[in-house]
Amino acid sequence: MTIKRSQPLATILKQGCFITALALISACQPASEPTSTPKAMVTTLTLAQQDSYQLQRQYAGVIRARNSSNLSFELSGKLKSLEVDIGDSVSKGQVLARLDQQLLLAEQAQLQAQINQTQAELNLNQSTLERNNDLNKQGFQSQQVIDELNSQRNALTANLNRLQASLKGNHLRLEKSILVAPFAGVITQRQADPSQVVAPSTQIVSLVDPTTAEAYIGVPQKSAAKLGIGQELKILINDAQVTGKVAGISQQLSSGSRTQTVRISLPSDVITVNGQLVTMEMDHLQQVPGFWVPSDALINGIRGRWNVFVVKPQDGDLTIQRRDVDILYANQQRAYIQGAISDGEQIVSQGLHRLVAGQLVEIAREDIQP
Repeated sequence: MTIKRSQPLATILKQGCFITALALISACQPASEPTSTPKAMVTTLTLAQQDSYQLQRQYAGVIRARNSSNLSFELSGKLKSLEVDIGDSVSKGQVLARLDQQLLLAEQAQLQAQINQTQAELNLNQSTLERNNDLNKQGFQSQQVIDELNSQRNALTANLNRLQASLKGNHLRLEKSILVAPFAGVITQRQADPSQVVAPSTQIVSLVDPTTAEAYIGVPQKSAAKLGIGQELKILINDAQVTGKVAGISQQLSSGSRTQTVRISLPSDVITVNGQLVTMEMDHLQQVPGFWVPSDALINGIRGRWNVFVVKPQDGDLTIQRRDVDILYANQQRAYIQGAISDGEQIVSQGLHRLVAGQLVEIAREDIQP
């Protein structure tokens, strides 16, 4: 301690006593023990090697009603009325639209009048022929007159048959000027308006039977070869999974996608819309050895590799090692991996972000296989 002459003696004595007291206190303190490194509590999983895994693939398709039709008239004319609109439910045989029938009705009246006239002429010919036959038998009428009357009767009969056929055709056109529903369903489109002149190719309305909906899905040839009629498959519709059955498999490859179309029948209570997109799930067995682990057991490594933390004993404690693995298949919950790991080893199954390689750990609990 340096003593300055300008300091009072009392001050110097106080400073000396304080320093002496500190020295005595320090001498009485016990020597500090070295602190131990804390152990991290981890959840582990014991690896169990598998010989194969199911690879799940999804194939997109579309909903199509088995009964679906774009309806039009078979003859041209002026659209008189349209009885339905989009969204209307109709029954089989219900009237959907009508053409103007005025010309057809006028033609029908004209043909009926000609038929009546021809029938009257035929009746007169028959009476005349009967009288002349009687006269011919008595020798008062020549055979030529009889032949002429027979020829006239044949001509009148042929003309009557022609007119009756024309009248039948008129009735058929009148019938076809009324558009009716060929099956029960729902109107999905309306392509014409009243007073519009339509041709036979003009679509009037579109009709769909929603109760006959099926899924049509393109599947690669190798996958389609594994399917059979009646086989059940998982179908995703409106984010909901339903079970469908294979109803038919096309034997021709699509020229664009080079896939086979698989027709799948759906449960009757499933609500669908014609043209709606759906997805089919199929499992494919892959004969590759590996391990199922939770997705949380994987952590990013260097150079784009994936790692797991393996728990290993070291000097009476447990420590973790980082191992490189390859992901063969993964979904949101688990992954199928292989790499620098062995059957029966323990890995950390969750909470890897708070761990580092070489860290001492203690097992809190062990998970079961995912």
